[in-house]
Amino acid sequence: MAANTVAEPGTIGQVYEHRKTHKIGVLESRETKYKTLMFRDKNGGSFTTTYSTFRSDWRKYAGDEVIQTSTQAEEKKPEKKPAEKPVKEKSEKKPDKKKENREEIEALTEETKNLVTAILEKAKKDLVVKIGGHGGKMNCVRVKNGRKNLFEIWLHKEAFEFFTNKELWDAMEFPEKFGDVKAEIHENFNLKYKAVFNEKALQAVIKIAVAAV
Repeated sequence: MAANTVAEPGTIGQVYEHRKTHKIGVLESRETKYKTLMFRDKNGGSFTTTYSTFRSDWRKYAGDEVIQTSTQAEEKKPEKKPAEKPVKEKSEKKPDKKKENREEIEALTEETKNLVTAILEKAKKDLVVKIGGHGGKMNCVRVKNGRKNLFEIWLHKEAFEFFTNKELWDAMEFPEKFGDVKAEIHENFNLKYKAVFNEKALQAVIKIAVAAV
């Protein structure tokens, strides 16, 4: 005689409901060795129950809610399209800040040369005015009497350096609004007396220097 066989409980893919708690879940798999059933709930979570508990407490779900097995849910996922590489916009060439600064300083130096020349002509002083600098930088205005340098003005972005000798510095008379103006003394420089001024004082310092010549 053939041995009696007991049918495995539940149908894979069928949604079941707990008689008392009304919890629902779709049957995903069986573990025959331990006689347990694996369910998937509507939130995608998993839970298990034993064969005996299933037979006594669970029934086929008769409602409208649909719960898919994890396999079905995976199959329904849309294929991921490869991410489109962002099209890089052609960036405009950034302006060369160093070049802009140099051109700005050189323009200021040319204006300063013209200003010095105009003040000298008004004072009726026949002196030579030249532009120069170090390392190719044209940011210095030199005032010379023949071959002798009387004073130099080195232009920077928001200030300027004034260089002269002791004789001319001592002869320069600054108005009260300048306060107590003192020069730094650099023994290794050709024009040893140096003072730094705000760019707004440029014209006034040139007039004071020319008057002291």
